[in-house]
Amino acid sequence: MIAPTRRFLAAASALGATCLLATSCGVFDSGNSVTLFGDSLTVLVSKDVEQRAEPQFAVEVSGTWGLRIDEELDPAARVAATKPDQVVINLGTNNVLQHHDTTASAEDLSTMLDLLDGVRCIHLVTINEHMQRMGEDFGPEAVALNAKIRELAARRLNTDIIDWNKIIAANAGIISDDLVHPNAAGVTLLSKAYLSALEHC
Repeated sequence: MIAPTRRFLAAASALGATCLLATSCGVFDSGNSVTLFGDSLTVLVSKDVEQRAEPQFAVEVSGTWGLRIDEELDPAARVAATKPDQVVINLGTNNVLQHHDTTASAEDLSTMLDLLDGVRCIHLVTINEHMQRMGEDFGPEAVALNAKIRELAARRLNTDIIDWNKIIAANAGIISDDLVHPNAAGVTLLSKAYLSALEHC
């Protein structure tokens, strides 16, 4: 192994570093602490994401079934204080299913992004635009909220899109019979999309 130069050692000392290799100090491999925010989709995909992410990423999950965006604002503030490197936000499905006002939903998501502004990379997941329940079509509301999600991502340098709706459109048979949640094949594709986004931070 090539010995560190005096210049590198001086720089490391100035930074208060206790190790010699940049990778072991976290200089070259930042982006490895990850929090997943979400509802039932996050619950369904989280185990697969954790398995695929090891050992490159340390994944924490903040989510449960039925959550709207506004119901994850307090957890987002708490997570922001822990300073994760990356965050994946998969919320909005229940906003649409509960006919929550689209503008209010977008404002809540913007507030969440403000809370997480110090995060290096934020990945927003689009929602399924083909959701139906008991014969009711939630497509128009989902399309409207996805437009807001994309608009918010476009405004922020640290934020990008994981396009779950595009994945659904390109892959038949990945949604369960309830027309809302991914089946096993869908979980695999969504978790792979998460991992790809994390690796490109």
